[in-house]
Amino acid sequence: MGGPVSERALVLAPRGRDADVACRLLGEAGLIGRAVPDLAALDARLREGCGVLLLAEEALHGAELRPLAGWLRSQPPWSDLPILVLTSRSSGDQNPRAARLAAFLGNVSFLERPFHPTTLIGAVESALRGRRRQYEARARLEQIEAAQRELRAANDRLEAAVAARTSELREANAQLREEMAERARTEAALRQAQRLEAMGQLTGGVAHDFNNLLMVLSGGLAVLARSPDAAKRARAEDGMRQAVARGASLTRQLLAFARRRPVDPQVLDLAERLDAIRGMLGASLGGGIEVRVEAEPGLWPVEVDASELELALLNLAVNARDAMEGRGVVTLSARNLAGENQVAVTVTDTGPGIPAKVAQRAFEPFFTTKEDGKGSGLGLAQVHGFARSSGGSARIGTAPGGGAAIEIRLPRSRRRLAGPAPAAAPSGPPARALRLLLVEDSDAVAEPLTEMLGHLGHRVRRVASAPEALQALAEEPADLVLTDVMMPGGMDGVELASEIRRRHPAIAVVLASGRADAAQERARGVGAPLLGKPFDLDTLAGAIARATA
Repeated sequence: MGGPVSERALVLAPRGRDADVACRLLGEAGLIGRAVPDLAALDARLREGCGVLLLAEEALHGAELRPLAGWLRSQPPWSDLPILVLTSRSSGDQNPRAARLAAFLGNVSFLERPFHPTTLIGAVESALRGRRRQYEARARLEQIEAAQRELRAANDRLEAAVAARTSELREANAQLREEMAERARTEAALRQAQRLEAMGQLTGGVAHDFNNLLMVLSGGLAVLARSPDAAKRARAEDGMRQAVARGASLTRQLLAFARRRPVDPQVLDLAERLDAIRGMLGASLGGGIEVRVEAEPGLWPVEVDASELELALLNLAVNARDAMEGRGVVTLSARNLAGENQVAVTVTDTGPGIPAKVAQRAFEPFFTTKEDGKGSGLGLAQVHGFARSSGGSARIGTAPGGGAAIEIRLPRSRRRLAGPAPAAAPSGPPARALRLLLVEDSDAVAEPLTEMLGHLGHRVRRVASAPEALQALAEEPADLVLTDVMMPGGMDGVELASEIRRRHPAIAVVLASGRADAAQERARGVGAPLLGKPFDLDTLAGAIARATA
């Protein structure tokens, strides 16, 4: 768009001295005039710059006008060169040739000869004023274009910055997601490590309990084998049944502590739960520790993960035992906090208490005051994490006697406690005898199972693997298949149930497993009842009834 800012007047008047006279008059008025000899030279002069063009009419007669027309057409949008045409006096009101020139030249004015010098100077100055306004418009347009270029450049820089920032944010977001995933993996590993540590604390007490249970069973078997006294035999049988129930309960607690699983909140009766935990703690903490439970009447229910609650209380009790050096009293107490709609569960001990500096950091993961190898620092971190994830809080205080008091506050649940399970119907003869296929690889388990099924009136065949079961069903049909989940042979019990559903849709299937928690989802997937080992006769009869209903 740029170009020279010229105010010179180019004069094309080829006859006589008209050009020289016009340039002299312009010079006397302080204007610049330059004579141009012909149209051929005019094109170069125009490109050098021109404020106004003076043309004598006769210079255009018969001349090649295409170069001039091309220059005029190529003017930039801001430019409209003013042209003064010096014409001869016409014989009428209008000069037809002048009208044609106006259409050809564009911004043209006619000055009729002869004219006064003042008239010429005034016309040139008027044309130059218009030309100056064109130059000013060009300058403004150049400023606007410069601003637009700067704006485009700024926009390009902004887009580049946005793209770079977006890329940085995308990378930061990806890194954050990875860090969150890594944190989740770390937290899961910490929880599992903490559970395993808790299992280590439980090992001694559980071993003691299991040995006692085995003693009950072995002693009961000896009584059954040798004593003719019916009352003694009945007492032995009753003790053995209780031992089996206690062993099953201990196994469930161990699995709850050890397994990786999502939080499973359920509505709990705290008084009942604390009473059940007391027995576990008594066996785990050793004979020098007395465990007491104090639950105020009318405790509100809470909705938490039962195994996480038990794990938190076990951690607190183990810390209390260690603080008391194996001798003292651990008290589990629970009370309603009416003003806060919470239930407080507190573990207190008769030890030396917790110093203020230690209490400030006690809930931090891996913080421990114990000697190397005697604590990971995860116990209180699990307590704090359990309380927070349950919608509550945990705090450290001092017991009335000077020992430690760690309180877990849990939100009151508005849901009702589940009612007691309906009593199982006495096991008697079934509504009808079934052709039953038992799939169990252990002879020691298969023999009493066969006796139990026979007592229920069923006709039992037994095989030891899934392939044998499919072969047996192909040879002789059955009404129901009772199969263990964990079996050798490349196909487990759930897969066998699925294959039976496909090949023999009319045959009912019941699954049994020593790890019922791990098989629950898969059992639901094949629509088969799942029995957790060990189970009694009534439970077995109920599962068969449900499967064949």
